[in-house]
Amino acid sequence: MAIRITPEQEAALVDFYEHGDLAMLCEDLGVERDQLHAMAAQLGLASRKRLGDSGKRVRWTPAMDDLIRLLYPEGDLDDLLDRLQCSERALRLRARSIGVRRPRKATTWTDEHDDYLRAHYATENAAAIAKQWGVNPCVVYRRAEVLGLKKSPTFLSDLAKRSGLAERGKLHGFKKGSVPANKGKKMPGHVRELVKHTWFRKGHRTWNGLPIGSTRVNADGYLDRKVQATGYPPDDWEGVHRLVWREAHGEIPPDHVVAFKNGKRTTVEAEITLDRLELVSRTEMMRRNTVHNLPPEMKEVVQALGLLKRTINYKTRKEHEQEA
Repeated sequence: MAIRITPEQEAALVDFYEHGDLAMLCEDLGVERDQLHAMAAQLGLASRKRLGDSGKRVRWTPAMDDLIRLLYPEGDLDDLLDRLQCSERALRLRARSIGVRRPRKATTWTDEHDDYLRAHYATENAAAIAKQWGVNPCVVYRRAEVLGLKKSPTFLSDLAKRSGLAERGKLHGFKKGSVPANKGKKMPGHVRELVKHTWFRKGHRTWNGLPIGSTRVNADGYLDRKVQATGYPPDDWEGVHRLVWREAHGEIPPDHVVAFKNGKRTTVEAEITLDRLELVSRTEMMRRNTVHNLPPEMKEVVQALGLLKRTINYKTRKEHEQEA
C-alpha cells in the first residue's frame, strides 16, 4: 500500500535522505526508520547504509558507548569524534540507538524571519533559506508549518521535474479510463456463505462493551464514568471528579483542570465530593508535578528510569522488527 507523503516531507526527503543525518530526519518528520526507508523507496531515492568516514561499518564497543553517554549530551563533539574516530553521522545514529540525546539549541524567531518566510518560502528552496540563517532546514519546515505556509504548485512541479519524480510516478499511476478488476462483479454466493457469519451487524456492540453509567479506574488511577457510547473511548469516558465539579460550577474554564487536593484522592465514587476538589491552572499543575520539586537523588532516579524505559522500548521494537 502506498504511503501518503506530504509535499513538505517529499521536499525534505529529496534534500536530505541520500546525504543527510537519517536519525535527525526521522525525528523531524515524525516517522520510524523503516517507514522513512519505505517513503524514500516510494520516491525512488537511493538506499542508505550507516557508514563511518572510512566507508566501513563502525564496530561499537561497550567502552565507546560509555564515552558517548558521558560526553555526547553536553560535551565537545569535535573532541568526542577524535576519540571515537568515526563520522558525526555515525555518532548521532549510535547515540540515538542507545537512548542518548543532545539538547537542541532553540531557534529565536523574529518578525523579520517570519516576514521573510511569508514572502519567499512558497517559491524558494528551504535548504537555501536555512543556509542563509545558519539553521537546519527542518527547522525552517517546522516554522513554515506553524505559520501555515505551503510550497507553491509551480515550485512543487519544478521539484518533481528536477528529481525525476514526475516521470517515475507515471509508471505507477492509474491511466485515464482504467477499469477496476472487480467493477460490476458481486461476491460469489459460496464465498458469501463462508464469510457472512463474520460480518458486523447494524448496532453491533463489542463483547466487552459497558453500558452508559458504568465506572472504571483508568490507567492513571482516576475513577471514570461512561457518559456516552460513540465507540471512541476518549469521548465516551470522563473523570467522575470532573463531572462532580461541572455539576456544581458549570463548564471548566479553558487551560484549567479539576484536581484532588493533596491527600484527598480516591477511587470510591461516594467519596468524590466538592470538598476534596479544587480548580487549578495547567501552569500551576505543571509546577506542582515537575521533577524539580524532588530531592537531587530522586531526580537522578527518575531520569535513570526514563532512560531505562526508552532503552527497553527500543530493544523491544527492534526484536519485533527482526521477527517480522
